[in-house]
Amino acid sequence: MHLNNVIFFGGTSSIAKEISKNLKKNYEIISFSRTTSANKNYSKEIKISFDSKKFPKKQLKEHLKKKYSLVIFFQAYQPAYTAKFYDLGAAIINRVINVNAIFSARAITFLIDEGMLTESCKVIFFSSRSGSIYERGLLKHHKPGGNNLYRASKSILNSLIKNISFEFKFTKNIFIAYHPGWIKTKSSGGSKKAYSKKFAAKKFLQNLKNIKLQHSGKFLDYNLQKIPW
Repeated sequence: MHLNNVIFFGGTSSIAKEISKNLKKNYEIISFSRTTSANKNYSKEIKISFDSKKFPKKQLKEHLKKKYSLVIFFQAYQPAYTAKFYDLGAAIINRVINVNAIFSARAITFLIDEGMLTESCKVIFFSSRSGSIYERGLLKHHKPGGNNLYRASKSILNSLIKNISFEFKFTKNIFIAYHPGWIKTKSSGGSKKAYSKKFAAKKFLQNLKNIKLQHSGKFLDYNLQKIPW
């Protein structure tokens, strides 16, 4: 069977590793992440920084030699902090925003400019419903306070995705912000209300087949329902 080529950014995330178990059957996966995990589902794993001052163009060119039909951004950084928001240092603010939003936008525009994507490549950015400006304060579980820096970083990501989908609509590439649901991970705290990683991966793989050009530029949940920005 002909293997399609896929790039994972943040491939050491628990959801990415779960998705890779099935995706490897039809895709050859190359992963860029802050660490390596010896994941046998990846053809190659490369350590990369998501928050360095200089974008790693040389490193990407060195390892990406094909055209890719699927690119997925999984990386996320959600540090806990007890300081008042106005006391947060520039280092933590910059790192959260760079890892969660800016790197992804820089990477995908670089891949497009370098001609590394197939004509109808699907580009999926794992986002979070917490990045919806419209919904803030409307849902039952919302409370004042919390990690506003993380929320803001996801709002920035969503905005960048919307603008990128508009800027490159002539390419027929598909760009979507994807909310996988509340998943049991280290950062979620393992709530009983959260979905398992296996459930999240199964839903994503089902949705992957159904994501079409008309979805580009949208913020979608795990049922492919539109989330207001």
